[in-house]
Amino acid sequence: MKKLILFLFILILPSLIAAGALYYFFPKDFKNLIDLGKEKIVVYYPFLKKYIHVAEVVKKPVKKEEEPPLKEKIIIPNLHHFTNAEIYAPICGKEVTEKFADLFTGCEFCPKYLINEMKENQFKYISETRGFILKKEEEEAIIFMNGCYRSDQSGSAILIRKGFGGWQRVSVYNNIQFDKEPLEFFEENGRFIFVARRTILKNDEIKQELFSFQFQKNNMTQQNLFSIHMPRGLKCETALQGAIEIPIKMKDTIFQSNLEIVGCNENKLNGMYLLIFQLKDGVFKPNKETSILMTKIEKYGE
Repeated sequence: MKKLILFLFILILPSLIAAGALYYFFPKDFKNLIDLGKEKIVVYYPFLKKYIHVAEVVKKPVKKEEEPPLKEKIIIPNLHHFTNAEIYAPICGKEVTEKFADLFTGCEFCPKYLINEMKENQFKYISETRGFILKKEEEEAIIFMNGCYRSDQSGSAILIRKGFGGWQRVSVYNNIQFDKEPLEFFEENGRFIFVARRTILKNDEIKQELFSFQFQKNNMTQQNLFSIHMPRGLKCETALQGAIEIPIKMKDTIFQSNLEIVGCNENKLNGMYLLIFQLKDGVFKPNKETSILMTKIEKYGE
């Protein structure tokens, strides 16, 4: 028995010496080791928890990394753009000889069917609209083009219709003027009605207009919605002067544009205004505020 006790003492003596040295030289590590041992004992023998005190470890909350803010999803309209193979021949008046699958961007010359042909200019693509233009039962499209006219401000709209041999040119509407591709709206009968701004440059003034237009078989009907003049020259004019921004489509039947009225003479109408028009019964009409403003502008100076 004495030999067994002596053997066990010799066996654990190095551990006791190591523990004593750890306690003496590294008290903090010794305490951590004792606490770890207590935790292990309590884990394996839970009934000893009431006899062995184990300090509760308060875990620091893990800071969750902030996720980067979601970027606003950019909605790209699903626009279809004609290719050269589809409409080069009806628009340019010649068969395409290369780049059949490329998107149509215009003609490197002025087609012969144009009234005011200028061979030094190009016939450039602006935009296109597909849908019911003249015949509801047919597949139609309007192609807006510019160039090939004596005035850089003028352009054309070519009505094309799809048949058994592909797209065919049906009508050409010349001397159409707008500053940017028109906004598209639908009448109650499903036909397209367009809205645009145009700037007319003259020697003595600059005139800007908001107008709507529709295509008929042999002509184009227009409705002047709003107009303002800006005199050109150094002389101070008493008349109102203003500028209209490009209109923006807000809803299926509503568009708006900003108007700035300025002048070298002080007047109560100087400032920024919001013009709002709504499509009703096939005609664009100003809302109440816009209508009141238009009346004030018309009566100014009376």
